[in-house]
Amino acid sequence: MTSNDTFRLLILNDSRDEAERLISMLRNSGRPSRAQHVESEDALVKLLQEQAWDLLIGLDSTSNVTVSAAIKQIKRLGKDIPVILLSDDEGTPPIIAGLKMGASDVVRLDEDQHLLLVIARELQNHHYRQQQRVADRRAEEAELRCQHLLDSSRDAIAYIQDGMCLYVNESFAECFGYTDKDDIECMPLIDMVADSDQDKVKAFLKEFTLKGEDSEGSQLEFLGVSADQTDIDLSVQVSRAIFDKEPCIAFIHRAKASANSETLAEQIHQIKQQDLVTGLFNRQYLLSKLQSAISNVDHHTHSLLVLEIDNFESKVQASMGMAGTDMVLGDLGSLLREQLAGDEVISRFGDN
Repeated sequence: MTSNDTFRLLILNDSRDEAERLISMLRNSGRPSRAQHVESEDALVKLLQEQAWDLLIGLDSTSNVTVSAAIKQIKRLGKDIPVILLSDDEGTPPIIAGLKMGASDVVRLDEDQHLLLVIARELQNHHYRQQQRVADRRAEEAELRCQHLLDSSRDAIAYIQDGMCLYVNESFAECFGYTDKDDIECMPLIDMVADSDQDKVKAFLKEFTLKGEDSEGSQLEFLGVSADQTDIDLSVQVSRAIFDKEPCIAFIHRAKASANSETLAEQIHQIKQQDLVTGLFNRQYLLSKLQSAISNVDHHTHSLLVLEIDNFESKVQASMGMAGTDMVLGDLGSLLREQLAGDEVISRFGDN
């Protein structure tokens, strides 16, 4: 956020003239705001529920709506709105009281230059938190996509932590003769190794773990034991990995080619191209199609239409939360797919 961007401001002050003075000071200092003077707690709740706000500035002596009550309502509604408390009292007691109350900072009344610096800092921090939420959302979508790929893979995959099976896919369970992967999740890996090879596997895992970050991908061959106690010859690729934000060791046993490998590969390819929230094609797929269209521009005519939801962050995300926003985007994706008439390509390019 730059200093010229207009921000949405809530003001708590019994004096409308003081509120107007604050707005005028911000405008004259190059900080344009869309401000709302709040005169009752009911009005505050309505404003918080219906609109998105970037900042609240309140005088500690206001009685129409106390700053303490405002902070409680902000927390109750789960809003990310920094609060700056203005105080006419000197010394550290009002600062300590304001910070304990939940204010982001406390500024002496009429110290406008100090207030402007605090406003700039809080708006920037607020912007960073919004960016962090977007990044977290994208990371969650990527993790979900990876989870789908793991679950649908014909390769037998297991993540091992402290000698226990942290995660296994269905293919890994089938490889050992189990009908449900839940039967072996949290099972010690050594229980699925034949007695003759247990010392070998233990020594390998110990050495691999001690190497830490210096460990490289390795090949491990051992004799496994299936659910019906029959022996299985296994050759697995072993590497370091992160699963569910936990460091672990990945075991991958490559599947042999089969008649339906082509179909499975196509299914995996489709998952890589799909946005899991909307069901539409994802950003990467659209970029590849755009590159192809540009390459053939001399032979074909193409058109590009970009649709963007108005006030997506300020209204949709702010009022519905992350889960509700996903539902909205999913419904919108279904609606748009119904409008396709031929070979059009529709994808989700950004968060909105």
